[in-house]
Amino acid sequence: ASLRGDNAVESQGVKQAMAAGLMALTVSCNAALAPGAHAMASESELTAKGIAFAEATADVLRNVDGEVLKTTLKDVVDVALSAEPQKAFTAVDSLLLAVESADTGKIVKALDTAEKAVHAALGQGVLIPSDAEIDKVVTAVASVGASMDGAKLGDFASAATDAALSADKGKIGKVTGDGIKVGFSVGPGKVAAATKAATDLLLAVN
Repeated sequence: ASLRGDNAVESQGVKQAMAAGLMALTVSCNAALAPGAHAMASESELTAKGIAFAEATADVLRNVDGEVLKTTLKDVVDVALSAEPQKAFTAVDSLLLAVESADTGKIVKALDTAEKAVHAALGQGVLIPSDAEIDKVVTAVASVGASMDGAKLGDFASAATDAALSADKGKIGKVTGDGIKVGFSVGPGKVAAATKAATDLLLAVN
C-alpha cells in the first residue's frame, strides 16, 4: 500500500516529524556508540555514510506494506512512552542542549532543506522524498552534526541509553517482531542493505 498525504494537517505533521527526526538522527549517529568518548566522524564521512543509510532506509519505506508500517510505528511509540518519564525528560533536555550547541545557520538550512524535500514529495503524492532530495537533506544535517559540541553529544548518548534501558522489555520484543514482518514485506535484501548501512554509519562515527 502506498502512503499519501491526504490533507493539510497530515502534511504539516509530516514536515514537523521529518525535521525533528532528522535532527535527532544526526545527534544519535554521532554519539550513540561511545557516550564517554565524544567521537565525531568528519563531515564528509558522515555525509557519505548518512546518504547510504538514508537511501537504503527510504527504499524499505517505499516498499513496505502500509499496514505493517503503521503497526510498527505504533509499537515504536508505545516503547518510547514506556520509558521512565524522568529519564525520558533528561534525554530530551540533553538532546536540546546538543542541538543548541550547533551552528544556528546550519540548523536553519537543514530544516529548510528538509521542508523543501517534504513539499517535493507531497507534490508527487507520496511521503518519502526522492533519493536526490534525501541526499540534499542528509548533506545539510551532516553539516549540523559536525558543528555540535562533542561533550554535549556524549551527555545525550548517556541519557538516551539510560532512558532506552528503562523501556518495557515486552514492548521492545513486540517491535522486534514487527521488524521481522517488515523484512517479509519488503524482502531480506532491502532490510540487509539498510542494516549494513546503519552499521557502517555508526562504525564510522566510532
